[in-house]
Amino acid sequence: MREISKSVVKAGLDKTTREFTQRIEKYGFSRTKRWLWVRAKSKSADFVHIHLNGISYGRPINYSIVLRVHCGTYNESSNSLALNGPSSDDSEFMNKRYHLRFNAETGSTYERCMDDLVRFVVEDGEPWFAEAEAANDPGKDIKLENENLSRKALGLKS
Repeated sequence: MREISKSVVKAGLDKTTREFTQRIEKYGFSRTKRWLWVRAKSKSADFVHIHLNGISYGRPINYSIVLRVHCGTYNESSNSLALNGPSSDDSEFMNKRYHLRFNAETGSTYERCMDDLVRFVVEDGEPWFAEAEAANDPGKDIKLENENLSRKALGLKS
């Protein structure tokens, strides 16, 4: 049985997050944590979170990397990042056939995966963000006493 290299998988993940950062900067998102991209607004913050789907802890079993992408708005009341928006594994998105998998060793389907990560944010995340913003109370500001906690949760510099 062939030994699977952790470094190849890690390099594939690092390349993915770097390139995703470059691709969604034009939509106002900045990478603030390893798997988190934030677009800060005056009274709220939108975020995109990517994570591995079906990963086993320890040694990888193959070179296939499968990702999930979630969108949300910052929920100050709990000082946590609730995944309160669309998620790529929601059944309502199955018909769009997002391909969020690639082979870290060969690079097979990498470009399609990257395109579909961004497509999810643009086609499904952006309309949801706009709807969520319109539904928010326009007078509700991040409270001063919670501002530092909020910024920390989002990975923003104080």
